[in-house]
Parts: sequence; C-alpha cells; structure tokens
Amino acid sequence: MGLNTISRAVKGLVRLQNRVCRWMLLVLGIAMTVLILFQVFFRFVIYVPFPWSEECARYLMIWMGMLGSVIALEKQRHIGVTFLVEKLPRHLETAAWVLVQAGMALFLAVFCWQGIRFAGFNADQASPAMEISMLIPFSAIPAGCAMMILVIVDNLLSRAADSEAGPDASSPASACSGRNQEAS
Repeated sequence: MGLNTISRAVKGLVRLQNRVCRWMLLVLGIAMTVLILFQVFFRFVIYVPFPWSEECARYLMIWMGMLGSVIALEKQRHIGVTFLVEKLPRHLETAAWVLVQAGMALFLAVFCWQGIRFAGFNADQASPAMEISMLIPFSAIPAGCAMMILVIVDNLLSRAADSEAGPDASSPASACSGRNQEAS
C-alpha cells in the first residue's frame, strides 16, 4: 500500500468527518436558535422561563466551537502568520510547514489527552440545571481535538504525496494561508 493510497483513504475520512461536522453544526445551530427564541418568549412574554435553557445553549455552543474549529482547520481558515516563512528557500519553507503541523498535532494531542482525563474525572458530576452528566459537554474537547489531528495527518500525507508526485505541488506557506484554496 503506497503513500498515495493511504493519503486518499485519510482524505476520504476527513471528507466524511467534515460532512458529519457540517450537519451537526447545522442541527446544533438550529437547536440553539430555537431554544433561545423560546427562552426569550417564555421569559419576557409568558413570565415562566426555562431554568435549563441557558445551560443547554452554553453546552451547544461549546460543541459548535469545537466542530467549527475542525471545519476551519480543514479549510485553512485559522489565523496564520506566514510572511517570514514565505521568504525562506523552498526546502526550509517545507521544513517550517512540517514543524508547524507537528507542533499543532502535539498540542492537540496533549489537549485531547487532558480533555479525556478531565471529562472522565467529571463524568459523575451532574450539570446544575439540566442534571446531565458533565461528560457530555466536556467530551467536546477531546472529540474536536481528535478530529483536528486527523485533518493535520491528512495535510501532512497530502503534502508528502504531492512531493512524491513532483515539484508542481503548491507551496506549504500558501497552503497555510489559504491562497491555493478552491472557492467553496
């Protein structure tokens, strides 16, 4: 099994992951909007507020933030300062890009591991208003980090497969800044 085959398989997983993330973002966004509208209506018109709506909206926002970060990373929409990297010779530019990707993966792996530990530690704790396990909101952190690590692995494998294909591959710095991104 060659590098191109592995790269295509991981890219397929990332595409599936992104479709799932987009649908989840849509559903969570609609749920949060409807929930907040009902909360405002019940609080200021009927004068009987839901005691759990603000907490639920907060947990939905946490999940939306992590899922949105996955999509942003895949589309290379996170903020990046590349003006120094773009001035480097091609081989150093590539090395810097790989180093940044590896650093992000390491950070996300540590954050994921700590998120798993934190979620597990608080699994028996119930949320104040909804009385659900705190495992549900806290598991957004390791889930989002794991998905972002998959995106980084895809980026690294795609870059390696492109470099095997020849010198026509786009530059790493332009990939980081999103200059070679197709319109979505």
